[in-house]
Amino acid sequence: MLKIIHNYDAEIIDVETAFLYGKHEEKIFMKIPEGLTNFVQVTQDNCLELKRSIYGLVQAARQWWKEFVGFLTEEANFTKSIVDPCLLFKKENNQEVYLCLYVDDVLLIGESSLIKNTILVIKKKYSIKEVGKLDDYVGCKIKEVNKTIYIHQPDLIAKMENQFGAKFNGKFEYLTPAGQSEQVVRPTTKEELISEPEQKSFRSAVGMLLYLTKHSRPEISNSVRELAKVMDGANPAHVKMLDRVIKYIIGTKSKCLKLQPTQDKTWKILGKCDSDYAGDKDNRLSISGNVIYANGALISWKSKSQRNITLSSTEAEYISLCEICKEIYFTKMLIESMGHTVELPIKVLIDNVGAMFLANNSSTGQRTKHIDVRYHYSRELIASGIIVLEFVRTTENDSDIYTKNVGNELFLKHSNKYITELPMD
Repeated sequence: MLKIIHNYDAEIIDVETAFLYGKHEEKIFMKIPEGLTNFVQVTQDNCLELKRSIYGLVQAARQWWKEFVGFLTEEANFTKSIVDPCLLFKKENNQEVYLCLYVDDVLLIGESSLIKNTILVIKKKYSIKEVGKLDDYVGCKIKEVNKTIYIHQPDLIAKMENQFGAKFNGKFEYLTPAGQSEQVVRPTTKEELISEPEQKSFRSAVGMLLYLTKHSRPEISNSVRELAKVMDGANPAHVKMLDRVIKYIIGTKSKCLKLQPTQDKTWKILGKCDSDYAGDKDNRLSISGNVIYANGALISWKSKSQRNITLSSTEAEYISLCEICKEIYFTKMLIESMGHTVELPIKVLIDNVGAMFLANNSSTGQRTKHIDVRYHYSRELIASGIIVLEFVRTTENDSDIYTKNVGNELFLKHSNKYITELPMD
């Protein structure tokens, strides 16, 4: 987003043997590895004291983060974001550079000269590999064409096709990842479960789909959430539903997530939320769904079962509103922590008039007095002028497909706003 809005450069570097730079805060001992007993002095306890972190330690990643962030803030004049501990930034001579840390992969976005200077500073202390321009990051291929960014994961989809595609005989004709109103119902007896090898394959497939959903294919969020409910015990019906999602993904493997933000320097955030009242057939929990746009580009999406059983559709929508308000406020703080301005109030679209009335009016009635106080958070943001609610028809609510499986026409209407064919070179 920053790259497009401010026309910045973006480069990736990889810190080699990153975890070995970490320093311990406590004494840690390890058994002498086989083959080293002839080269070290064997003590009575037959162990070695570690002076530095090594791969395999539980705290290795944390110690590396502390080491690297400490170096950046103390020696490279970076400022750590108070909102996200893995985001740092530096402003110098009316120029700026942002650094995102993902384990040992470092993404730099900003003015070209500051990026080069930052790489030189890091190279003086750490052994790094300069990967180059931003086109492959955390398993995602990233392509920029005409101020539009396209994110896709062809390697992961190819892996799924190699692992599961043979049994489909080349038939990948589905337009949606699941049939309309199709839901996962948990097995009631062990006799219904698939075998352990099949269950292992099921977990592997759902795990791949979860990673795909997280980064580049948000439109399958609801279907994958449903399947994730039975990771510990699926039956043949669940396998059939999984096969349909995989068929859909393989059949649409040329599609990707499109980010086409406007170049307004003041950030404009828009949220849309919805719920499916008592949508979970097993426990009658409602399903919350929401999407958040920044400058017109989709940046956040969620499909999640609510914590408690709700007593009305209004209550379910009210809880869903609270969930999106939390995410919007985080997004606002993140943008402002980097020195940018967010336009207020932030508009949230919702398709339930009762939930709007409940959020806009701090009243207590017989039908709402039992609602947990934590869900009244949205009232505070509305009263302070940060959030403003606006009614939207269900057919125009993009978050609808994150609460339930819908028909082809409605699914394509909403998902085509941000899912598109990858442009050819």
